Amino acid sequence: LSLTVKQSSAVDELGNLSASLDDMTDWSLASLPAGKGHENIVGILNGLKGHLKSGQIAASQQDVTDARGFLESLSEQQRVEIGAVGVTLDLIQSALDKASQ
Repeated sequence: LSLTVKQSSAVDELGNLSASLDDMTDWSLASLPAGKGHENIVGILNGLKGHLKSGQIAASQQDVTDARGFLESLSEQQRVEIGAVGVTLDLIQSALDKASQ
């Protein structure tokens, strides 16, 4: 199965997002108190990083869905404090949409 140039470019974009994921989210996650919730989202994002790097679109999509579900479980104040994570998920969703076309 060969990728089109457009798909190949989108997969490259996923790899770039993977490489930047920690930089885009770590500082924001620092405001979350340590504990199970913090461990959960860090675990989800680490899984997402690996899936993006290897071009696994379906697994990456599930990670984005799981991360959004986690964000929804937070208080409004916490969601504002880690808003960069939501923005990052939006960027990744856009890249996933391109890659799956």
